[in-house]
Amino acid sequence: MSKSLRLGFTLVELLVVIAIIGVLIALLLPAIQQAREAARRMSCTNNLKQVGLALHNYHDTLGQFPPGHSLSSDCSKQYGSWVVAILPGMEQTSLRELYVDTTDWWRGENQPARAIEVDTLVCASDVNVANYNTTYDFGFRGNYAANIGIGTYSRSQCGSPDDHTGLTTKGPFLLNAKVGMRDITDGTSNTFAIGEIRRVNSNDSRGALFADAGSNLLAFDFGPNPTSADITERCVNQPENGLPCSSNGSGGPHRLSARSLHPGGVNMLLFDGSVRFVPETVSLTTWQGMASMNGQEVVDSSF
Repeated sequence: MSKSLRLGFTLVELLVVIAIIGVLIALLLPAIQQAREAARRMSCTNNLKQVGLALHNYHDTLGQFPPGHSLSSDCSKQYGSWVVAILPGMEQTSLRELYVDTTDWWRGENQPARAIEVDTLVCASDVNVANYNTTYDFGFRGNYAANIGIGTYSRSQCGSPDDHTGLTTKGPFLLNAKVGMRDITDGTSNTFAIGEIRRVNSNDSRGALFADAGSNLLAFDFGPNPTSADITERCVNQPENGLPCSSNGSGGPHRLSARSLHPGGVNMLLFDGSVRFVPETVSLTTWQGMASMNGQEVVDSSF
């Protein structure tokens, strides 16, 4: 009697193979996601280093860092933010020349400039946000904000640093400030310059980098990724996504906290040009001590 030759797999064998492949994919997927996030975080770190170089170039030219936002002495004119000031140092000279200095950031003359998206100012880990840029709206949104200190701030307090009465600790990027290296007596390696923030959508002013103070200045009342609400001109409250907020109109007071989608913390640029990843577990004493530029705090920056 001849023997029959069996070809192919039985159903049981096929199911076993599929199960093994599924297990392998389940094991590999987290590793792939971690590798992708590591690459995105490195890209974000490099962005902040570019911002740091631009800040230093500005300082080398003018002997001071840019103010957090420039306003007329009576606050009737709202000129450019710190981002506008450093554009030439980020190889964005053409965009800087497109920006009209003699009028408010929100007027129609600056709409062409507000529409330009600068990739270096966007963190790859964050969600994509449409560029909503009507005549009087916010335009391009990015992921970086400058250190204003601790407390709340308002663009109506713009005459001098002494007018920032809502800040219990004054940071280096006050409205109309003229802070130089000489003023950072706590040390450039112990003082935060720029940190990460998150964008939401076109109806939220957070991250509007060409706009005024409520959109691109960072306060240190709370540690990284807090549950406490941001306070800004216009926002969409999304506590379930780690983006709680309260709208407070154009006059303030305003307060943004450091936030990112990097697991466990945020990237921060220091005044020495280095970038540090600060975990959510950092002590509030250290976090707030590094927000101060001249408080003589003793901080443990090893995190």
